[in-house]
Amino acid sequence: MKPTPRHRSRRRGVSSVQVIVVLPSILMLSWLAIEVGLALRSVGAARAGSDAIALAAAARFDDGFRAAVADAQLAAAANRGPSGPLSVTVGPGPAGGGDLEFGRWDSTAQAFVPDIDGGRACRATVRFAADHPNGAPGLLLSRLFPDAAVAFQRQSVALYLPPKHLTSALLLGQGSEALEVERAARLRATGAVTVLSADPLAVRIAGAPRVLPAELRIVGGIDPEGLPLVEADVATGYPAPADPYLGQPLPPLDLISPAPIDHGNAGITLVQPGVYAGLQATNGRVVLLPGLHQFMGPIVLGGDAQLELQNATLLLGPDARFNLSGRGRISGSASSDIPEWTDFWVLQESGGRNWNLRESAEVDVDGHAYAPTSHLRIEDEGRWLSRTLIAATARLRGDSMLRLRGSIGPLEGTPVPGRARLVR
Repeated sequence: MKPTPRHRSRRRGVSSVQVIVVLPSILMLSWLAIEVGLALRSVGAARAGSDAIALAAAARFDDGFRAAVADAQLAAAANRGPSGPLSVTVGPGPAGGGDLEFGRWDSTAQAFVPDIDGGRACRATVRFAADHPNGAPGLLLSRLFPDAAVAFQRQSVALYLPPKHLTSALLLGQGSEALEVERAARLRATGAVTVLSADPLAVRIAGAPRVLPAELRIVGGIDPEGLPLVEADVATGYPAPADPYLGQPLPPLDLISPAPIDHGNAGITLVQPGVYAGLQATNGRVVLLPGLHQFMGPIVLGGDAQLELQNATLLLGPDARFNLSGRGRISGSASSDIPEWTDFWVLQESGGRNWNLRESAEVDVDGHAYAPTSHLRIEDEGRWLSRTLIAATARLRGDSMLRLRGSIGPLEGTPVPGRARLVR
C-alpha cells in the first residue's frame, strides 16, 4: 500500500526525534576524541621536552654545573608547551632542584637518587599546569570549567657516559689496597683510573663514598662488597699498561748544598728557582717564581700557610715529601719550560715517601703530578685537585676528595666523545 502523507509525516517526526536523541552522544564522542588528541599531544610534548632537557644536561656533566644548566635551558627553549618555549627552574648548585636535579642512578633499584654533591644522573621534570610558567594543557575542559584542575607532568632521567679513551690516574704499587676509598671520601676523574696491582684485593671501597672515574681499571681485583659503590664501569683483570714515562730522565738533582727558605711565617716571600733544604711554614705565603725548584727535604705546611707556584715545577729528592695539615695549601700552575716535562708541577722519581694531606689541607694546582714510588694519603677534609696523578698508591678517608681534571697524554686511545643516554 502506498504511504499516505500522514505516514510520511510520522516517519519524519520519528527521524527528527532520533537525531535529537543521538546528536548529543555524537557531539560528546567528538569532543572526547578532540580532548584525547589534545591530551596526547600535551603528553608527547612533555615527554619530548623532559627527554631533551635531561640528555642535554647530563651530556655536559664533566663541564660543570653551569654548563649543564645552560645546555638544559637551550634544550628547553627548543621545545614548546602550552605557553610557548618550555621553562626550566633550577635550584642552586651542584644538586640543582626544581625542574632539574642531579644525583646518581641506582641501577639495581632502577631509581634516581638525588645527591647534595650532584652526579652523573640528571632528572628533568616538565609540568603543564595553570600554576606553572609552562601553562596548562590546551584542553576544552579547562576552558569550559576554569575551576577544573588539569595538569600533566613527565620526568626523564639521563646518565652521563664519560669518554673512556682518557686516563687520569695510574697507580703503580703492588699488594692489596693500592687504591682505597672509604667513609665519605670522593674520587672524581675525567678519565679512567688504572690500578696496576695484581692482588685480588687491589682496590677497597667502603662506607658511603663517591667513586666517579670514567672507568675503574684493575689488573687484579676489587673487594666484592665495594663493587656496588663504584659509579662507573669496573674492568678487572685489565691488561697492565707500562709507566709511560719510565726511562724518561727527570731533570738532574743539583748536588750543591741546599739553601734554607727564610720565610718567617708572615707576609709574602718570593723564592727564585734553586735548590732548597725544605720548607716549614704555619702562616703567610711563599711564592715560587717561574722555573725549577728542587727540594731535598720535606714541605710541611700547617695553620694558614700557603705555597703558590707561579709557573713553577717542584723536583723532590728521595727524602722529600708533602705534609699538609690545618688549612695549609699548595696552589698555582706548573712550568711550561721544563724539557720533556711540560706542565708537570711535581716530580719525584724515588723515595717511596707518604704525601699526607690532613684536616682541611688542600692541593689545587693546574698541572700533572709524577711520583711513581710515592704514596698519596688524604684524610679528614683534605682535597687534592690536579690534572693527572701517577703514584704508587692512593688512600682517601673521611670526607676527603681527589679530583683529576686531565689526561695522561701517552695513554690516550682513539677519541670517544662523552655522551648521555636515557635510563628512564
